[in-house]
Amino acid sequence: QTAAGAAAVAALRDEAVRLGTAPLDPAHAGTWVFPAHPEYPEREYQLAIAGRALFENTLVSLPTGLGKTFIAAVVMHNYRRWFPSGKVVFMAPTRPLVAQQVEACHKIVGIPAEDTAQMQGSVAASLREGYWRERAVIYCTPQMLQNDLEARRVDARRIVLLVLDEAHRATGKYAYCEVVRLMEEAGARFRLLALSATPGSDLKRVQGVIDALRISAIEARADGDPDVAPYTHNRTIDRITVSISSDLKVFQSAFAAVLRPLCVQLHAAKLISHRDPTRPSSF
Repeated sequence: QTAAGAAAVAALRDEAVRLGTAPLDPAHAGTWVFPAHPEYPEREYQLAIAGRALFENTLVSLPTGLGKTFIAAVVMHNYRRWFPSGKVVFMAPTRPLVAQQVEACHKIVGIPAEDTAQMQGSVAASLREGYWRERAVIYCTPQMLQNDLEARRVDARRIVLLVLDEAHRATGKYAYCEVVRLMEEAGARFRLLALSATPGSDLKRVQGVIDALRISAIEARADGDPDVAPYTHNRTIDRITVSISSDLKVFQSAFAAVLRPLCVQLHAAKLISHRDPTRPSSF
């Protein structure tokens, strides 16, 4: 590390102390690690995307099976190295997605289980508060982080990295958007990595996600792109459209009438993105 680099790290450390944010570790700040794993041979696009995501708020759009989980594990590991007293948070809307990332972080980059916590809805608030104090890597749903930020169970300024899976959900008042707003209001300085196989159905929707998550870089690949083509498989898709019969429409209407009051309550609580059960979205 050069003298200028050392001075820059020292200045960042002093600023972190002043702001109450997690300080940068000068011993590791000059390097970042990309794992050499026998089960995961190096792929050029993963190396390039991970390298960019370390330094910019990045939206990563890759087809399913091309390693979004791997890239997230690499970025999480390096922020844990750089900010040993900070918090790294991975958020996903479902338990299977959370479990997948937990396994990847342990298997690929060796994050020890004792440094992590999985926080589902059944975890008591008092226990969550302890996890926020003691654990470096937290896996949770966005609603849980939103609730804990609002209740001040976690110091937002100690969070250095947010990883958002299924990032296309970040529209309107969805919890991802609220988490970013609460973090900024608390004066947090953090990196954000957004993951999605389908960031949006049109440019307006994609731009909404970009704005909501403060994205400054986009790394998108399609099946036919040269750097990912060797790792994709040919697929044949047969699209079959099935119309709803008149009898089923009667049942659909009656069922929707029962569900509608519940959907209105869930929408008001910001737990779902729509209130009309007859018009569900893909996300």
